Amino acid sequence: MVEQNANWMAVDWRADGLTVWVMGADGSVKDRLSGDQGDRGLSPGGLELALGAVIAGHLDDDSETEIWIAGNPARPSFWSEQVVARKVPATPLADDSLTSVGLRDGRMRVRLVSGLIQSGPPALMLTDTLRVAGFLAKNEGFDGVICLPGDRSHWVHVSAGEVVSFQTVMTQDLVRAALHAVGVEPGATSLGDIGIASMEDAMSHPERIGQKIGSISAQVAVNAVTEAETREGILGAFLGLELASMRPYWLGQQVALIAGDDDRAAYEAAMKAQAIMLLSGDEEETLLDGFRAARAA
Repeated sequence: MVEQNANWMAVDWRADGLTVWVMGADGSVKDRLSGDQGDRGLSPGGLELALGAVIAGHLDDDSETEIWIAGNPARPSFWSEQVVARKVPATPLADDSLTSVGLRDGRMRVRLVSGLIQSGPPALMLTDTLRVAGFLAKNEGFDGVICLPGDRSHWVHVSAGEVVSFQTVMTQDLVRAALHAVGVEPGATSLGDIGIASMEDAMSHPERIGQKIGSISAQVAVNAVTEAETREGILGAFLGLELASMRPYWLGQQVALIAGDDDRAAYEAAMKAQAIMLLSGDEEETLLDGFRAARAA
């Protein structure tokens, strides 16, 4: 029988790279690793090699290490044909959320944590499903909406411990595309008076978003606005579109905002301007709570 390493690993694997947390037997974080190898174009064998290169220094030749992976490799029929995303309504974690993957390297015992899928409107949620699980593990009985900003932001309606429905919004991609169109580099952006005014205008007149970006482009061309003002105005506009489209989710609901440092301040400012009842949580710690819950399931 192969000896089991007391440590285990949690992996968030995105299109642009992966983050690995080396966890102790008690669930504490012992180390944090990162790699820039995304999953695009990789075969199952390539995924194993890419993962092994990042975590090699924490593998033990004489024992097997549990590795729990969420994200793109855990999407249906990618690394394993056995992975199936569960349809909502559903709890964020269940027995069929976990799929073991056979590897050539006997030091690694990989389990994929699958996500949730929705047929109407079509939506897929991968790593954020674990964040929902992590939030609910620490907030039993929560009934409301969880907002998870990111490259693919998710708004998740939760009731009685289940994900009832969810929506995906691509605000960050739209912001980056608009900034590229007007010739301004993306960067850290806060939401002050300029951003809030832009947000409220977009919420009132979402049909004018193209014209609004065109006006900002003209201001940039004649140096009438700074780059910081441009970033703030564009971010505010697309956050306005997001809040307008998600109004059926947040109106009259308690909302939990689970975000990283780059997103939290802007979303908090936008939501407070709409008098949304708000709880806040940390993106990384909530994800780790989800991995802990998956391992305990």
